[in-house]
Amino acid sequence: MSYFKFLTLFETNLIDSYPIKIVSDPVIINISENTKDYIVIISNSPTQIEGKDQVISETKKLQLKKGIYIELIARTKEINPSIARTECEKETDKIITLLSLLLHNAVFGRLIYQGWLWENGTGIFDAWYREGPSFSIKQSDLDSRVMKIKSNLSGEIKNRFELMSRFYSKSLLYKPCEEKLVLLWTIFEIFPMKDTTNIKPINELLVKITKKPYESICQKIGVGKIYNKSEADKLTEDKGWEFKEEIKVIDGWRRVSRSMATTSPGR
Repeated sequence: MSYFKFLTLFETNLIDSYPIKIVSDPVIINISENTKDYIVIISNSPTQIEGKDQVISETKKLQLKKGIYIELIARTKEINPSIARTECEKETDKIITLLSLLLHNAVFGRLIYQGWLWENGTGIFDAWYREGPSFSIKQSDLDSRVMKIKSNLSGEIKNRFELMSRFYSKSLLYKPCEEKLVLLWTIFEIFPMKDTTNIKPINELLVKITKKPYESICQKIGVGKIYNKSEADKLTEDKGWEFKEEIKVIDGWRRVSRSMATTSPGR
């Protein structure tokens, strides 16, 4: 079985000694004055119209102008698209980090392409998309609704909405990934929360979104304040709360629901 190849390609003007080839399996590093073309696999629009057949991924020729390029090709025999991409991205990220430390992070200033190669009839077609309805918009209706919402924003709510909007608009540019999660979670910490100590509004909002019971959200999502050992002991004595140790935080203890406490090993 031949390898699937995952290409990450940067253009740079900071390297003047080339060609250079380094094999750090499963990644091959080539730094060269490159004029060759690639056949790559691209994803089309991440939003598709419900009920309509559409092409979500296809091959395309990537033509490069004359220049200096850093070519990182990770290879894998994994056939599961999600696992294969994760493996290749992880190995590529390590090489980029090492080269940044050895050279300079500015050499990776311009990303040209990252994704699968199509070679000798072999490649991985993967794409993330979501379906949405096709709808018409009346300008007069939209104008009035926008103005109504803006007129209702004032004071603290207006400030929090403006800050939240900065993160929300950026999150739309990402497919599901860690970066998107961080941006969207930051929104939760801006609205409905007012500060970083009272987590309850997040759980209450998640109840409305998911239609799940409050205790289920607290148990499964695991969002809540972290206490130190002495605080946890005092709350156990005063209120009968139960806690488990938060292994990611030194001297951190998190309150758990009774159902979770009774099923946790050793509790």
